[in-house]
Amino acid sequence: MKSLAREVVPADLVRISAGDLVPADARLLEATELHLVEAALPGESLSVEKAALAQIFLGTSVVSSTGVAEVNATGSATQFGAIAVALAARRIATAFERGIRDFGMLISGGLGSRNAENFTAVYGTRLRQSGADGPTPSTKVDRDGSVRFRPSIRDPNRCDPSALAVTGQDNL
Repeated sequence: MKSLAREVVPADLVRISAGDLVPADARLLEATELHLVEAALPGESLSVEKAALAQIFLGTSVVSSTGVAEVNATGSATQFGAIAVALAARRIATAFERGIRDFGMLISGGLGSRNAENFTAVYGTRLRQSGADGPTPSTKVDRDGSVRFRPSIRDPNRCDPSALAVTGQDNL
C-alpha cells in the first residue's frame, strides 16, 4: 500500500488514518467509523462519516479512525483538480461586464478639474495628478478586464484621467 500523493496512481490501494490527507480520489473498500473533513470541496466545516464503498476525495482530511481505499483518479482528473483547472481557465467577460467596463471608461474619460473638485467635496479625498511630484502609479484596465499597474509621468498642466491617483486625507 502506498501513502505519498506523488507516488499514487489509479488502482493503487491506500491506507488512511487519523491526521492523513486523502492522496487522491478513491473508493473506500474498508472503513470503521471513518470521519473526514471535506471542507475544501462543498465548504462544509463539519466532519462526514464514510462507510465502505463511499467515494473519498483528494484534499480531504481524516479526522478519526482508519480505512483502505482503491484510487480511481489522480492529479487534474480528481474533483479537486477539476476545480483548480476551472479556476485557472481564462473566463470570457459577459456582455453585461463589457458594457459596464466600457461605460466606466466613457465616464472616466471626461474626468477634468471640475470633476476632481466634486470628487474631493464628496469623498473628502482629492485626486492628485502625477508629474509635479514625480511618477505616481496608476492603473490601467485592459479590454479583458485585467487591471495593471504602471508608472505614469505626465505633463502637470494636462489633466489626463489615467494619470490621476487618489491620495489620503493627510495630503489635502
